[in-house]
Amino acid sequence: MASFLLWYAACLVALLAWHPSSRATAQYNQNFQAIRLADPLKAGAFYDGYKYRAIDDPLIPWRTVIDLRKESINLHYNCHYMTNICQNLRNFAATVRGQNLHPGHPIPAGTFTYDFDVSDSGANSRADIRRDQSCPTGWKGKHQCPEKVGQQPVWRHDGPWWTNDLEDGTTNNILQHKRNSQKQVIKYSQVRYSCEEWPPASWVEGGNGLNYNQPASTFCAGFPCFDPRANNKPGLKLKAEQTWQGQAHAKLRDVLLDDIARRNPEFPWHNPGQPQKDVAFFQFAAFDKTADGIAATIFTDNEIVQTPTSNSTEGKPLVQKASAVDIARARSIVAEAIAASAELNKARLENPARNRYRLQPGTVIGGETVGKRDARFPRRQDSDDTAAPAPPPLLEITDEIAQAAALVAEADAVAPEGGNLTSPASSNITRRAPVRGTYWMETIGRRGTVPWGDDPTYKVFRNVLDYGATGNGVTDDTAAIKAAMNDGGRCGEKCNGSTLKNAIVYFPPGTYLISSTIPLPFGTQVIGDALDRPLLIASSSFVGLGVLSTSEYTGGGIGPDGLDQQWYVNTANFYRQIRNVIIDVRDAPASEFTTCLHYQIAQATSLQNVELRAGPGSKGMFAENGSGGQISDVVFKGGDVGIYGGNQQFTAQRLRFEDCDVGVHVIWDWGWVWKSIIMSNVGVGFRFAPIDASGSVGSASIMDSSFSNVGTVIINQPPSPAVGSSTTGLVLDNVVLSGVTTVVADTSGTVHLSGSGQSRIDQWVQGPVYSGSASARSFSTGGKIGRYRREWGLLDDNGAYFERPKPQYEERPVGDFLHVKDFGAVGDGQTDDSDALQRALYASQGNILFIDAGSYILTKTVVVPAGARVVGETWSQLVASGPSFADATHPMVMLRVGATPGQAGNVELQDLIFTTKGPMAGAVLVEWNMAADAKGSAGMWDCHARIGGATGTDLTPDECPALRSGTAPNCNAASLMMHIKPGSSGYFENMWLWVADHDIDDPDLVDANNTMVQNSVYVARGLLIESTAPTWLYGTSSEHAVYYQYNFHNAANIFAGMIQTESPYYQPTPPPPAPFANAVGLFPGDPTYTCAPNDEFSGCDESWGVIIRGCEDIFIAGAGLYSWFSTYTQECIGGQQCQKAMMLLEGNHASVRFQHLVTIGVKHMAVMEGQGILAADNLNVDAHPFWSQISILDVASDGDQFNDVIWVDPDIWNQDEPTFSCVPPCRVRIPAYTGATSVVNFPLMTVSKDAWTSTITNAAGGGLNRRTTEFGEIWPVPATTSNWPVVVYTGPDGKTSTASPTTAFPTPVPSIGPNAPAPADGAWPARPLIALRAAVDPNQQLADMAKDALCRHWTANPENWDMARLNECPGFYSTELPHGEIPIGGGWGWDVPEIVGADGMLSGGENIFCELPPSTTTATTTRTSEPSPTASPADPGQNELHCFKSGKVMSNVRLKNGRRSACNDIQAQAARAGSGSLKRQSGGELKGGYKYESTLQQNGGTEEILITFEVFPGCAWTFNMDECLRYLATPVDSCNCERLDDKQGGWGKNNCVGWMVDPNHTW
Repeated sequence: MASFLLWYAACLVALLAWHPSSRATAQYNQNFQAIRLADPLKAGAFYDGYKYRAIDDPLIPWRTVIDLRKESINLHYNCHYMTNICQNLRNFAATVRGQNLHPGHPIPAGTFTYDFDVSDSGANSRADIRRDQSCPTGWKGKHQCPEKVGQQPVWRHDGPWWTNDLEDGTTNNILQHKRNSQKQVIKYSQVRYSCEEWPPASWVEGGNGLNYNQPASTFCAGFPCFDPRANNKPGLKLKAEQTWQGQAHAKLRDVLLDDIARRNPEFPWHNPGQPQKDVAFFQFAAFDKTADGIAATIFTDNEIVQTPTSNSTEGKPLVQKASAVDIARARSIVAEAIAASAELNKARLENPARNRYRLQPGTVIGGETVGKRDARFPRRQDSDDTAAPAPPPLLEITDEIAQAAALVAEADAVAPEGGNLTSPASSNITRRAPVRGTYWMETIGRRGTVPWGDDPTYKVFRNVLDYGATGNGVTDDTAAIKAAMNDGGRCGEKCNGSTLKNAIVYFPPGTYLISSTIPLPFGTQVIGDALDRPLLIASSSFVGLGVLSTSEYTGGGIGPDGLDQQWYVNTANFYRQIRNVIIDVRDAPASEFTTCLHYQIAQATSLQNVELRAGPGSKGMFAENGSGGQISDVVFKGGDVGIYGGNQQFTAQRLRFEDCDVGVHVIWDWGWVWKSIIMSNVGVGFRFAPIDASGSVGSASIMDSSFSNVGTVIINQPPSPAVGSSTTGLVLDNVVLSGVTTVVADTSGTVHLSGSGQSRIDQWVQGPVYSGSASARSFSTGGKIGRYRREWGLLDDNGAYFERPKPQYEERPVGDFLHVKDFGAVGDGQTDDSDALQRALYASQGNILFIDAGSYILTKTVVVPAGARVVGETWSQLVASGPSFADATHPMVMLRVGATPGQAGNVELQDLIFTTKGPMAGAVLVEWNMAADAKGSAGMWDCHARIGGATGTDLTPDECPALRSGTAPNCNAASLMMHIKPGSSGYFENMWLWVADHDIDDPDLVDANNTMVQNSVYVARGLLIESTAPTWLYGTSSEHAVYYQYNFHNAANIFAGMIQTESPYYQPTPPPPAPFANAVGLFPGDPTYTCAPNDEFSGCDESWGVIIRGCEDIFIAGAGLYSWFSTYTQECIGGQQCQKAMMLLEGNHASVRFQHLVTIGVKHMAVMEGQGILAADNLNVDAHPFWSQISILDVASDGDQFNDVIWVDPDIWNQDEPTFSCVPPCRVRIPAYTGATSVVNFPLMTVSKDAWTSTITNAAGGGLNRRTTEFGEIWPVPATTSNWPVVVYTGPDGKTSTASPTTAFPTPVPSIGPNAPAPADGAWPARPLIALRAAVDPNQQLADMAKDALCRHWTANPENWDMARLNECPGFYSTELPHGEIPIGGGWGWDVPEIVGADGMLSGGENIFCELPPSTTTATTTRTSEPSPTASPADPGQNELHCFKSGKVMSNVRLKNGRRSACNDIQAQAARAGSGSLKRQSGGELKGGYKYESTLQQNGGTEEILITFEVFPGCAWTFNMDECLRYLATPVDSCNCERLDDKQGGWGKNNCVGWMVDPNHTW
């Protein structure tokens, strides 16, 4: 049988590496070397093969890989059961390594390699060592379960468990038990989350790779465990998906070895008695095989299956009605159309229309029309407005051409046998096609209306199947899809914009054959089934430029923007979405230069979960102009260019490019943030180069991205430090490379950064740089700038800035959605819906509230509670209206997210618009109080503010005309668009806060050259951010507020990029703060407006684009801040005089950084600590619109410039392999070693004054620390304390005095280490700390946690530490020192505690003990008894250890497994002995006389371990898993210390407990 060879992966950054001096430190090669092999069965015959060795050591021999070839062994997972394992391997597929598992070799995708060196081979196996890196000890403490994104239902042996949530208080990741309404447990989960790694450790492709740069992906997956209260039936085997996986892998090994043994003559190098020396290929696939009772299948596949094709007329209605003559005539029409379209498409691509930066001709300002152009004027093609001939218009696709193309498309369409197309080959995981309607989007009830659209019958939602589309792949669906797009008189041709008739055009699963371009009307959301994305495929007869097009050239001459006439002005082409579709143009005529998307857009637009497939000569996306915007989660496959075009500013996230000639060709831009880009098998990654001399590419940030098998990552124009030289500013930030020849080169051929020897680029900067001062300007030609270190709270587990895609709730049934209209809301733009919406929000917690399309009037504050999930329909409008919002001096919140500042929880909002009706001068549209309880758990996606400029707002040009003098009355529309309060945090993706500068709604819909009428609407403030908890702003804009657009006030821990602003067009008429002069100071951070003549830094002429004051740890990845007008005139642009200063930067702290700051129309790009940064000094292009650009701006700090000190976790000295790594140069605080300390009694001191005497005692300690070091081994050095600390006292006169003892201070020990004399108390560390050079900084999260812990410890015990250390802990230190003797150190008295990791896969959960929840029993019985004597506790300080030093030996890993099993047994017995309650690995009390003895069999019964543990009479010991493991570790870790394995065990005791680990037991 044929199998789908699909495989998966996820790329993580290796945080810690083992030191290469020990055998257990190795990670292993994951690839092979090609060789030619002689066929032992055919004399003189050869075949291609591979050889492998685990590490690059010439002393290790190569082994030939066993390739079973035609009779290969296949392993298939059934993802119906192995849900989270399959999700993990899906994640793996999204990475560079997942897409190119064996670089440099033609090994088929889906081929993996089993490594027979697994745990039963004796010593630590390669599988163990891979696993110890992928799923190390402490994984669960650093990896939050359940997963924030992608967690699938957890299966047990009896079906999916009812919830993915954790039991309250669990420390062992136990899933919630099932309870009744009285909260009593009715079924114990007996399953916990544990670390699932992909690829598995027993496969060559697993682990972290030889250089720790190819890590496996980890995920939370179900593992069974035993709960003694569960009353399991006899013989029940607890199972979960990791059980099934482990059993499948064990069976795979057996089948492989059996087959190899059967065919042993083919593999003469293989010794069946020593299989651990070899590795073997097998085939792997994973897909949903439905509920067949089989979790995994292993079989031999030697069949070749061929798929016949047919070409009938079934499903081809056009062909069925047509004659042969009709088809022949249609072919003739189509051939002519394709030829004409090819010529015109080519001309358009070679001469694209760029933005024009002037008032649109025909714009009306206060009744005056700006000079209107007509076809007699030449087209202005580029930014400097030089005349250039216009290219010919695109082909007009007449009805005749469209019908002919549709007929030919059907005639040529071919379907597989049966006429049904299979799932797209590009799907990440093969699965059974879902039943139609399982995605809630298709089946949810539709009650949305367009109340201000004056059409009660209008359909907001339209399913293309309802308009005649079939999705069968052979019927032409073009006409049906166009009908769905245009139904209801929507805004298409001859309409410049509309807010009145938005629509969702929905595509169910299927393959939709398209024969000509489908234009998308304004306000369209194209949404496909998220569970099974529909495929839109261009036919072989396709005519047009893009399959889908967001704007169409009409051929009507000059449009209202002075460019070629189109349906929409590109910079005003708002409100669009395309998601969950695949578009394929590989069958389109190669000569036609087709694109999947023709994408000209502006703000409030998004792409998500889209795949674009192109072939030779075609492109994924043509986006020649616009003012974006955000795109995310798009895959570009094939074609000559993935993305071709330009835009003012853009945020592009989570894009993947595969097999493209050029990934991205940017022909112009000002600023573009490229985040989480993955490119593989691409010729040129980014080409930042105009197609003619007049263009310019301003800047680009490429962040958290990876490039594999890419010839050149970046080609740009030759850089120059000269002002106005059009140099492209570049920043590469955390970029991973594999198989890259050149990183940066220019169009002249000069290489600026070679790929040779490069695996990761921390940072590389080209362009102007300001280093903490307005006068500290330089020009960087490459390399890292400063010591900026990312704030850990903003990062994901890989060290990249955290992202979270917009949730689509694919896994939720339609029954989980509640309609707001079910709670009494009307949404008619008139009725007060405040109470109804509030009821709906509270009632829907735990479900999802669906805000049906409409305009919902709110007359008072509505609170969004924690746990709310809100989904709008085509941007449902929440409208502030009424007297509560009318007073600018008494602001009122419309929507409050979280009842109080800092409320912890989660909330998700999407597809909403916040607006006002009439002059609501006191309205605060959104107040954000919610503090996310996990990264990204509180957020908004595709939510926007729009104030004025639309029908229904009563703030249109009729009420608020654009004035060049005075102020429009009754147009003070709001106080603040959005406020992120102190204590809150959030994730915001694609958010546009817009005060209207023109009316969006086209009044007549009949004239392609409709005027765009300006208006003057006044809003005091834009976005105020006071949060200090991690907050992300991806693709946000704030425009046209009076005071400021963004205000970061005493904020911290913010990531923002790209941000974009515009100053109000009417300013300085009136100048700020008018018309809100009486409202200044009502909100924190308001500008002061101390205006004085000739003061260019006061902000008294126009609004601030950005204010940052009192902030730290803010990273702005890109900023485009523009001032286009001075009272609606634009002559000021050329002289950069539209306003005096754009940014205010004052009183900030460490680590505030801008990456690519772009300004237009301003004299000073920023005012920093009273000094201006002139835009003229940073002019990028000396032509209209004269933008200025800075690549790195490090904002002045009132202390250290950067928060860059790494604080190493104090627990590092307790690790088996104490290791940390950092990117040099790095400043590190290495914690003191306190395992060996001594207590020094402070001498008696008598201080006399007059008749008063007092005796003071104090303790001085000798902690061990080290301040600086180099990479390599680090032993602690003795504390340098040599004098008694000064005693501060207050005499009877109230004066403070000091005194010191006169006796000599004890001499500290001279050295520390294995050869040093033993300390008086404790022990020296067993191993040195290893400091490694790292490519990726792994330490910051641990560092910040460590700093907090250390500071608390230091300030609690200041006498033990240098006072200089306390100065590094502001806010912690108290000057009052404790008095009296304070003991320091002490502890276990042996080397280091055991750290327990993944100990192997068990077949069932009956031997793994679950952590029990607190008892829920409420009934109690009171009885009296005689008081019992107090039992003595165990004192580890009295530990004794005796090593056997003879007898049978055993591997470390076997002993580790044994002591884990023993402690599980002891834990179970302790729980039964106690109250039945376990808290954090502790259990019931074990009293004197308790004894545990167990003989544990290992390696199939060929080895045994005798383990005992007892509590002595008169003592008591409360079970603690950590202590148990540490006791039983001592006879292993502290005996036979000269070797890692061949341990002989020993016994130990203290005052209360005794223990023994004996592998020397005879039998």
